[in-house]
Amino acid sequence: SDEWYDKYFKVIDERIQAYIDEDEHFDGDSIILEYLKENKELIKNRPQCYLHGDYHMGNMIYTQDNHIKIIDWNTVDFDNYGDPWYEFNRIGLEYPNFVSGQIDGYFKDNVPNDFWRLLLYYLATSAITSVVWAKYWAPEEYNNIIQLNQNILNAFDGMKALEPEWYMRK
Repeated sequence: SDEWYDKYFKVIDERIQAYIDEDEHFDGDSIILEYLKENKELIKNRPQCYLHGDYHMGNMIYTQDNHIKIIDWNTVDFDNYGDPWYEFNRIGLEYPNFVSGQIDGYFKDNVPNDFWRLLLYYLATSAITSVVWAKYWAPEEYNNIIQLNQNILNAFDGMKALEPEWYMRK
């Protein structure tokens, strides 16, 4: 068995089913759901490491001694252990320069094609499963989550583009 694959889908399948059961639809959700269904193999045989689980700009602080520190280590999805590329699932698409630099820095300016397909998978999964979360836990964010799903669809040309349109290649 593939430990990350099994662990990931034990959580994600339940969240996707919750989205489907809520019957909360938006334009393009069927395209996202189909991509997720057809590309589950992307999650297989991934390396694993310690994860933050909620790595995004809102959890970064700039200290008085000119360092960036990461806060909010209490997210426990997947026991904080899994695919290192999963950490990109909450990147801020509204900041393309920062996100492009983050990706380029991680890969030392040599981003593999496999990353983009897996990034799309993780972004889309995070966005569509956040619809139910927003409905019940953060209704003020509901419209933003629907817009995030639309932004992912647009950035990846309806789930067909290899690289997102916001990526600023050096």
